[in-house]
Amino acid sequence: MTVQGTAAMTFIICTAWHQPAIDAAEVVRDLRVKGVVDRAISVPARDLNRRAAERLAREFLQQQRKRGFSLLRLTIGVDPIEVGRSLFHGGPDVTSYESTVAALRQFGAPRRPIARLVATPEGALFSYRDENGLSESLLDGQRDPTRVTMNGTPFRLLHFDVQGRQLDGKRDSFSLDLYFQVMDPPSAGAVGALARLFQRRTEFSRLAVNVRTDVWFLDRSGFPDVYRFSDDSPLPTSVEFRLRPSISCGLLSGRVQCGGQNFKP
Repeated sequence: MTVQGTAAMTFIICTAWHQPAIDAAEVVRDLRVKGVVDRAISVPARDLNRRAAERLAREFLQQQRKRGFSLLRLTIGVDPIEVGRSLFHGGPDVTSYESTVAALRQFGAPRRPIARLVATPEGALFSYRDENGLSESLLDGQRDPTRVTMNGTPFRLLHFDVQGRQLDGKRDSFSLDLYFQVMDPPSAGAVGALARLFQRRTEFSRLAVNVRTDVWFLDRSGFPDVYRFSDDSPLPTSVEFRLRPSISCGLLSGRVQCGGQNFKP
């Protein structure tokens, strides 16, 4: 009887030890649509440091490589609400510069440690931010998957958001919004080419590329109020926000339409 109890206990302990740590975390977001994978998890604060986050990122990347993907993100934080605010707009449904600034004043900016993995089939970039600042490293491949050059213009992928749902039969309303930063005023030609590139890479027929010369997409509900994975930059004034070059190019049924301010043809 004693021997059987010990054996049973040993079996339970071994099973728990072999459970992947990534699957044991609290899931905040879990999405896999048209080749795009987006998962966000929350772990106890005592368990999150750079080494632990990198281990989780490698584990998740290994899992998803077996299934295949065109674009992947894993976000790791210590509080589900703060993880959500680091992914999406936290203010009113109607987003504007004024409403976003008001939300920041009311709730403050996320401050706790956070980690992120962004990957494509060509490479994987791991980022970690805490009170000491931001650090980044390649986990896989030879190039940064967030860096893309189109028509001689270097773009940096900051964020993406999948919206929509599955409709009846094979129909769906899914769309992919991508957010990039450039150093110089963007051109409609380069941004349109970027939209076509990501449509080829993914399976989305509806896709939009949003570009600014900073990281403050304050009027976009699919972008976080404060972007955590870049060097700190001051919140622009209302005038600065509206004057800085920006452009959005939407791609639907093979046609590109662009609009914005202070961009080049």
